[in-house]
Amino acid sequence: MATLLVVGFLVGGDLWFFSDDWNIFAGYHSGNLLEPFNGHLSLVPAGSYQAIFQTLGVGSYLPFRLVGLAALGVLGHQVCRTSVRAGGWVVGMLATTAVIWNSSGETNVLFPFLLNFSLPLAALLGCWWNLGGVARNTSPATAGTRDVGPGEPDGPVLRRRAIAMGLWLALALATSGLGVVVAVALAVELAGRRAPRAVWIAWATPVLLWTTWWLGHRSASNLSLDPTVVLPYAARMVLAGATALGAGVHALGLLVL
Repeated sequence: MATLLVVGFLVGGDLWFFSDDWNIFAGYHSGNLLEPFNGHLSLVPAGSYQAIFQTLGVGSYLPFRLVGLAALGVLGHQVCRTSVRAGGWVVGMLATTAVIWNSSGETNVLFPFLLNFSLPLAALLGCWWNLGGVARNTSPATAGTRDVGPGEPDGPVLRRRAIAMGLWLALALATSGLGVVVAVALAVELAGRRAPRAVWIAWATPVLLWTTWWLGHRSASNLSLDPTVVLPYAARMVLAGATALGAGVHALGLLVL
């Protein structure tokens, strides 16, 4: 993964500000970081851009690129450890390479603001990592042990994992609209696991904060509820993502799905 990130850093050495970079500088110059960007809460990426802009200016694109690559590295780390735990080191190496260096990966390498995609995906994996073994189990033989497993409905380990999951979810929701997808996916996961109340509280806290933000900014969020628009778009995006993991070949993308 480190090699891939270094290569990405080197091949983008001649890049300069482009695309939405200028819109972000202009739109958030007064610090109104809770204003939607393209309809999304973009507190983390817009805040990162403004922090660099206010401290280092725009004399160099390097600091912005380093932030974007760092976010991509976080995603790579999450993919690696999750896939290694699921299938071993070979699977982990293949999965990490496919995600970090795929047919659409150059976009993330070139455009730092796309950390609004890489961080929510990394956060989802972080949530799942901390959910490992969390399930309701009333067995008195295992309750209260410090091992993280399905036999610990209570205790310090569960609370730490629940807090960590909540923080990852908060990061996702504060980064882009993908955080909403993360929240919904987690809700389904928690319901299926019959998760303890502490885990649901950790889930609900950032969701309620995001809902409060949305209620105050919904007029500018451009939320579309038309299924004839949303469903075809979602299908195209899912296929595009799978195709990217399949080296840009639609047939391989379908196989990935």
